[in-house]
Amino acid sequence: KKNYLIKVSGESGMVLDHETWYMDLHEANHGSFKEPVWRKLYSVKEAYKFPSLDPVVWNDFVQRMDKDTELFSMFYNYYHSGSALRPECDPICRRLILCNLRTSLSHSKEETCNQDKNWSYLDIFNWFY
Repeated sequence: KKNYLIKVSGESGMVLDHETWYMDLHEANHGSFKEPVWRKLYSVKEAYKFPSLDPVVWNDFVQRMDKDTELFSMFYNYYHSGSALRPECDPICRRLILCNLRTSLSHSKEETCNQDKNWSYLDIFNWFY
C-alpha cells in the first residue's frame, strides 16, 4: 500500500514537493492490532536534487533520463514504489515511459513525441541513441 504527500504553497498554489510513503502489507497483516508503520520511500526534491518542482526542472529531468540509464533506473524503481516485483523495462518500455512523461494529455503522445526526431517512439532506430 502506498500514499502520497504533496506539499503545496498556500500563497502561489505551486507544488513544493511530492513524497511517496508505503506500508508493508505482509507486516501489517501479521502483526497485532497496532497501528501500521508507514515509511517514507522518497521525496522528489531530495531524491533527484531538484531546486523546485517547476515544469522546466521536470523537463530537464526527463531529458537527462533519456541519456542517463542510472538516473532512469532510479526513477523506474520509484515509479514502481520500490517494489522488487516490478517488471523489467526494456528499451521499448523506457521509450514509452519517457514519451508519456513529456505530455499530460494521453491523446497527444504521438504528436508530442514526434516533434523531436530523437523522441519518436515510432522510429525504432532512434531508441538506442
